[in-house]
Amino acid sequence: MDSNVVGGGALVKSGGYSRLAYGFLGLFVLAVLAAVVMFSYQDRAALLDRQLQRAQSNALIFEDQTSQTLQLIENTIHTVAEASDHLLLSTPDDELSQQLKRLQFNQPALRSLSVLNAAHTVYASTNPANVGISIDLSQFLPADAGTGPKSTLRLGTVWEGRDLSSGRATTLAQPGDAERPSFIPAVLRLGSGPEAVWVVAAINPDHLLGLQSRFKQSETDRFQWVRLDGRVLVTTDAVPTGLDFSPAALRTRIELEELGTELSSGLMAFRTSARYPFFVTVNIDDHAILASWRKRTLGVLAATLAALAMVIGVTVVLARRIRRDEQLELEQQREIALSRDKAEAANRAKSDFLANMSHELRTPMNGVIGMTDLTLGTMLDATQRRYLDTVKSSAQSLLVILNEILDFSKIEAGKLEVEKIPFDLAKLVSDTLPGIQIRADHKGLTLECTVPADLPTPLLGDPGRIRQVITNLCDNAIKFTQAGSVSVRLAYSGHADTGYEVKVSVSDTGVGIAPDKQKLIFSAFSQADTSITRQYGGTGLGLTISARLVELMGGQLGVDSVHGQGSTFHFTLKLGAAQAQLAEVAETPASTLVNTPRALQILLAEDHPVNQLLVTTLLEKWGHTVTLAENGKIAVELFPTAPWDVVLMDVQMPVMGGLQATALIRAQESGPHRVPIIAITANAMGTDREECLQSGMSDYLSKPLHATALRAMLARYTSTPHAHD
Repeated sequence: MDSNVVGGGALVKSGGYSRLAYGFLGLFVLAVLAAVVMFSYQDRAALLDRQLQRAQSNALIFEDQTSQTLQLIENTIHTVAEASDHLLLSTPDDELSQQLKRLQFNQPALRSLSVLNAAHTVYASTNPANVGISIDLSQFLPADAGTGPKSTLRLGTVWEGRDLSSGRATTLAQPGDAERPSFIPAVLRLGSGPEAVWVVAAINPDHLLGLQSRFKQSETDRFQWVRLDGRVLVTTDAVPTGLDFSPAALRTRIELEELGTELSSGLMAFRTSARYPFFVTVNIDDHAILASWRKRTLGVLAATLAALAMVIGVTVVLARRIRRDEQLELEQQREIALSRDKAEAANRAKSDFLANMSHELRTPMNGVIGMTDLTLGTMLDATQRRYLDTVKSSAQSLLVILNEILDFSKIEAGKLEVEKIPFDLAKLVSDTLPGIQIRADHKGLTLECTVPADLPTPLLGDPGRIRQVITNLCDNAIKFTQAGSVSVRLAYSGHADTGYEVKVSVSDTGVGIAPDKQKLIFSAFSQADTSITRQYGGTGLGLTISARLVELMGGQLGVDSVHGQGSTFHFTLKLGAAQAQLAEVAETPASTLVNTPRALQILLAEDHPVNQLLVTTLLEKWGHTVTLAENGKIAVELFPTAPWDVVLMDVQMPVMGGLQATALIRAQESGPHRVPIIAITANAMGTDREECLQSGMSDYLSKPLHATALRAMLARYTSTPHAHD
């Protein structure tokens, strides 16, 4: 017998292997508990970070809503002055009061509008009780209220009561009762000296609280509206009104930063108004948030302990079996470990693949196609050019397959949405067919198209998805047709009041489909028989995706076919009549895009090295100067350092993404001039485009990036001095 086996048997009899197993079990328990603790704290940090971002977003919204409210009030006051030719005190008080009431009618934020003469006596008001009373403006205005431009709207301190005639101005010594009605006076001085007129707007704080209640996500969220001198104007806290902002030390930082967060007193975000003398704060109750985290952590810990208890029990049984049969137990342990490792590796690979496929597959394809295009633009002999054309064609074919797989996965996940926008269906078809014509000519097929001359336009629908379905059906027809023709026909019925039913048919003279196979062809990864895949290729997803897209648009894809004679695929969509006319967009001929109007100073934010090389090479080849930022944070730091003509911004980058960087760049800009920011991203969903535009970006290009599209985009935004104002 082998000495190792003998020695191992002696060790088993003495209990050495069981003690070793218990030792490893202890280490495993410690490692699992350490992993649980680490996960819990990482989960806590991520949770707090999300809540801080939510607080910051809410502060931005609250400040914007409040500034818009004050802007409307200021415009209303100027409307009063313009209506009386800036001679308010020359207008009879009853006539002026009627004018004020008409203007206040559309201002839900106002309780009253009052006009004071130079002696600070109410001359006219939407509230008759206010007329004739004298107001000491120094009670609620800052010390510098009487100075500065005459059109500066100033915010007073909280006035306890429903209006000027029924309350008093609060002070730090005598704060108001939080349960009693109150208002905030906003004062605008018109004129100067003896001719000065003061217009006082009594702002209803309940209106402002109603604004924030529309977007708050938790009843524990707390909001404050604070004057720059620290006086609290509106708060959701149950505290007396008119107190100073706390903590006072934070005011110094708020004066220096327009937008920020603070953790010393819970989760708080603040935003300072760029136009009016106030800032807003949003506080999130971290105790309530962390309570759910603690509950979740305890649940994970309990499940972990239960799992560990099971592992311990199994280990004890296995240890006893080790004593009886060393070799058998060791083999079992090896098999278990190998199976576990394979399962974990497979699960990790699947999760990583599904998580990154949508973005990461298009990114290298951008490099392959883009660098191939660049190489094709160099001096090549005929053989090299033929090889590279093959590479490009293969890459584009692969991109089609990838897009089909991604579209199918989005459809299966319910994440694919359809649009309803105005479009010209006849033009869409005419723009789609040239590319299909090339593929038909390659096989010697005739491509025919019939479009009614009176086809209504514009219609409401999703032009991108309709184009995709027509392209899929035409490509499918060309694939299975060896001789003859492919025909595209459009027909419609209905009228503008009820909408139009548009029928699209694609016919071919190909191999046809047997009756028992016609339902099968719309199933994923299926074709009429397995020999078709070998003969014609394809993923079997084209018709499946087309059928799902038509269903999402409210129609159904069908087929009429005779085996050996050809097939007709058809679908009918109900499309509404668009009210607005389509904007006329001038096409930019390719010949005019040989050179951009001038050399541009371009800031490129891109983290992928291949894409950096591709875009930089293209831009420098066209005579532009390119400065590279490897993430959004660097782009934000570089933006103020030069007069950029264009910013090209990737969306997904480490450290800081493109959407956040764009928001910060837009916050730095002042005046009407805005530098064009163009998204260049592998995210190709329609919702991704909307998200980019809502973040402040000017336009959007998806990867793989085409040089002609990039050059046209640059020409569009830089061809005239005011192209991006």
